[in-house]
Amino acid sequence: VLTLGTAALGGRVWVEIDGGAAGTLDSRVFDLVRTAGVDLWRDARAFAAQRDPAGLEIRVGEAVVEVERAVGGWRVVRPVDAPGDGEQIEKALRILRGMQGVGVAEAGAVGDGEPIATIRLHSGREGEWRITTLEIVGVSESDGSGLVARCWTGVRDAEGSGEGDVLFAPVVMVLKRDHLDAISTDAMRYVARTSAAFPSGDVGEMTIRDPAGENVVEVVRTLDGWVRGGEGDVIAESDALDGLSRLICDEEADGVELAGVATRRGVAEVTMRSLAGNVLGTWSVGPLSSSESDDAMLQVETGGVVRRYRADVWAGIEVLLPR
Repeated sequence: VLTLGTAALGGRVWVEIDGGAAGTLDSRVFDLVRTAGVDLWRDARAFAAQRDPAGLEIRVGEAVVEVERAVGGWRVVRPVDAPGDGEQIEKALRILRGMQGVGVAEAGAVGDGEPIATIRLHSGREGEWRITTLEIVGVSESDGSGLVARCWTGVRDAEGSGEGDVLFAPVVMVLKRDHLDAISTDAMRYVARTSAAFPSGDVGEMTIRDPAGENVVEVVRTLDGWVRGGEGDVIAESDALDGLSRLICDEEADGVELAGVATRRGVAEVTMRSLAGNVLGTWSVGPLSSSESDDAMLQVETGGVVRRYRADVWAGIEVLLPR
């Protein structure tokens, strides 16, 4: 504990450290502390308490986007459950962690009304979660170029819920608009552009069926290629099967969107299994026509997310689909 005296003599002020070692200090340091108050010691960064975030939540009105760090990378958990685009998520986290207030006021400077937007970062260590909440509560009155935000950090057990006990008391700060303009509430920006979270080399078996389940093709990968039912000769469509697995697992989609009532139903369901026979996932696959051009497109849907691919990716795969 550093204790400063309240009177200066000859440009020096008395100082004690932990009630023991004592001496004098330039009185200008005392004046700085006295006039700046607690703001001198506050970190200007809104998310200074988050060194290694494990989760991000963005809420604007009814729109909510939530991502979490998972084994092997990031995952979007709201409004859909899908592999996350690590590059886009890390970019958003860098912006948030580097975001600094350009002004600070006491928490009583604003009311307790509903926030315009809410951003939360959380990190966990040894069963404890640290949660920092930033609420955008208004626009700066000076010139309208800044946003007034209320920010605080809580801590709770990893098994608990809510924001936990307050660790760092609420601070009201003014943020630059351009910091938050780079943070999107479009969930599809944070969803991975590949349809699977594993490489095509992990696929050992595939089952392709029509939506009614009447026509089924089961194939197993061998060292020489794909065979039906795990026995017999390599089938003629072996290269197309490799293309299908690469499409779903390795290729980046040309477009990503949420599935809706207008989403066209796929003409086949593809279930992939690992080399050990464990189910990796199921995808709805089928061709469709683009409304913007005459080019055929391939649609792959899973987990409420639709990914669209160019026609050249579809070549050679159509022969595999049950009629």
